Amino acid sequence: MKPKLLIVDLNHLIYRYGDRFFKDFITKEDALAKIDNAITIAKNFTKSEKVIIVADFTCPSRKQFYNELLNNKESSDEYKEGRIKNEKWNELNNDVKLMLSRKYSYIRAYDYEADDIITALVDKMGNKVDKYILTIDADILPLVDNDTKVLLFRQNNTEFDDINKYSLFTVENFSTKIKMLKSFRAKGINLNNFLLVKMLIGDKSDNIPRVAKHTSTNIVDFLKWSNLDKNFRWNYFLSEDEVLEELKKIILNKKEQQEALNNFKLMKMNSTLGGKRKPFEITKEMIIKTGYHTIGNTNEK
Repeated sequence: MKPKLLIVDLNHLIYRYGDRFFKDFITKEDALAKIDNAITIAKNFTKSEKVIIVADFTCPSRKQFYNELLNNKESSDEYKEGRIKNEKWNELNNDVKLMLSRKYSYIRAYDYEADDIITALVDKMGNKVDKYILTIDADILPLVDNDTKVLLFRQNNTEFDDINKYSLFTVENFSTKIKMLKSFRAKGINLNNFLLVKMLIGDKSDNIPRVAKHTSTNIVDFLKWSNLDKNFRWNYFLSEDEVLEELKKIILNKKEQQEALNNFKLMKMNSTLGGKRKPFEITKEMIIKTGYHTIGNTNEK
């Protein structure tokens, strides 16, 4: 039997339980206890022998790449513009880091977001480990495969609640469960084409634009009438050349082909960002050793 690993997207948990602390509804000690307990519940549910905590860090290269690729000049159009952390964020974040690094491997790196590191972990482990990813970010869902499952947090959706307000996405249930997400209820969306659909309809939360007329409401026509290979798996591990070749088969307009390709470049996790950085590499020490694995400019919060 394969070993089981739980990968925790820490920023999600800080937002989930820290929000009440930021608003003075609970104490910091309560927030810490709730974060710790949420991880324990997920660990027991997945029967994971090991837990790895993954956290965001400042990522200037992604912001620069985004603005260059979309030719943005207005600050209001910048990558994830408008996301402001509460002034108590660093206080809670530092205490969480101290608490969790005493028990688990805690990884973050300057110029990489958590999803870059999560993708690197999934790639590194391959089919040797059964991996579970705890997150609120649907961008993680294209990583689902026979050896990777996602526990996706859904605050107000009890229909698909598997444990502690998380819904477990697997290869087998993906087509059913994806309909719990508002933008992906159209007929025909499945694991193979999920990332393609994201590329076409864009991502409002990240200011990634839609391609031409494609939206969540008319994507079903595209899936029905395009020359789409139903067995082709769209995922983050494809090369840009592979993506462009497939786009040429299903999108006739060259401008729209490029727009879709640009969206893939923006959404792709652990990419080089146009040569601005190297893909994140997982070391054996990060997997085995408990404690901090904070890489890069450690003066950054």
